[in-house]
Amino acid sequence: MLSSSSPVAPALSVASLPSITWSYILVGLALSFGCWVTFIHPPNGGYFTTDEQFIADSGVFMLYGATPRCLDWPGIPMVFIFYLLALGQCLINLFSTAGLSSVGVFEVIDKTAYAYLLDRVPMIMAGRVVQMLLVGGLLIWCVRIIHRADPLRLPPVLRLPLVVILCLQYDIFVSTPVIRPEALSYALFAVAASLILFGDFRANSWRQPAVVLLLIALL
Repeated sequence: MLSSSSPVAPALSVASLPSITWSYILVGLALSFGCWVTFIHPPNGGYFTTDEQFIADSGVFMLYGATPRCLDWPGIPMVFIFYLLALGQCLINLFSTAGLSSVGVFEVIDKTAYAYLLDRVPMIMAGRVVQMLLVGGLLIWCVRIIHRADPLRLPPVLRLPLVVILCLQYDIFVSTPVIRPEALSYALFAVAASLILFGDFRANSWRQPAVVLLLIALL
């Protein structure tokens, strides 16, 4: 028989979960929601929005040196994502072509652009995947910054509500039908703002200011 003094493992309750665990759960739910409305069940059966098409077009046409017409729009970081995706597709096509001449390089670029214009869906879906991964990673970075903040600057009782507000921002995840092309800009801004407000800027340390300046440059 067990004696009355035998230790009993405490039951895991919801209240016993740390605040940072709930924050990660919220980010996971937001990502799951974004994946659902983006890839699995988009409203009205739509593949992409006009904004997405405009952003993707601007990125692909940068292959020809065309300056994007949306430099004043928060969706501009996604233009460069689509540019890199189109550039990667060109490199794949280049390596798959034997005996390529200097003139043939431009022909490969043309064929890549024409293939995109004939069927935009694969490129836009690839951009959505990259954006979802980047936004998710940036939100997790925000959670880490928030929960490591000095209690004098951010009381522990306010940390979870701040993550809730962050995950429910209209321009990041809640603006269905799909994840917005502006989401990456807002996520970059959220990280930069979190670092400025709650980051640990040590004396004679250049790392934190350099990271903030890099994030602002990406914006």
